[in-house]
Amino acid sequence: MFRVAGKPQCPSSGPAVSFPGEPVVLEWRVIGTDSVTISIDGPGRFASYPAKHRESLPFSCGATASGSVQRHTYLLTATGHGIIRQRSISVTARVN
Repeated sequence: MFRVAGKPQCPSSGPAVSFPGEPVVLEWRVIGTDSVTISIDGPGRFASYPAKHRESLPFSCGATASGSVQRHTYLLTATGHGIIRQRSISVTARVN
């Protein structure tokens, strides 16, 4: 299982309101391994985690225009018994 447990929100600010945004919360459960790695938007390991875990991960809204949609892809890689398995999730949030 690999799923989005909490959707991200981009930061926003205005005359009376300032909201710092929210990270994406992912959770997973993998059988047959002790740990997994997560990569964000391409190759390279972001971090290693237990095989069953829930984690808040960064979701950058960058310098894209207000009203546009920001997308990031999170890749979970599990290795067990010489077998590598991967699963990805693409997550979006509207830029405020």
